[in-house]
Amino acid sequence: MFEILGKYSRYYVFSSLLLIVAIFVRMLEPKVLQIAVDKVIVYFQSGGKISFVPEDPITKFLYSLLPTFSMENLNSILIGIGIIFLAISLVRELSHLLPALLPPRLPRKQ
Repeated sequence: MFEILGKYSRYYVFSSLLLIVAIFVRMLEPKVLQIAVDKVIVYFQSGGKISFVPEDPITKFLYSLLPTFSMENLNSILIGIGIIFLAISLVRELSHLLPALLPPRLPRKQ
């Protein structure tokens, strides 16, 4: 394959890496919403009686980025979730934008 692509093979490798990053980031978005809806809202609606234990490593990592849960800091938790979601969205959009910056002069057989 690298023989056919020649000097443009690095662009294809770069594009494939960006595709993998985009897939990973798309997987993170529902996890952030899962934490917000299933865990944070339930915690505060129950008055802090229902605790939250992360199930998978990705949820544990995202949960560790948030401040500690207490009844007084709902605003900071929701702002933290918003910042995480915005950062994930920014990375997703960059992974979609960068391939457009690659040169369009790729080899064509005639």
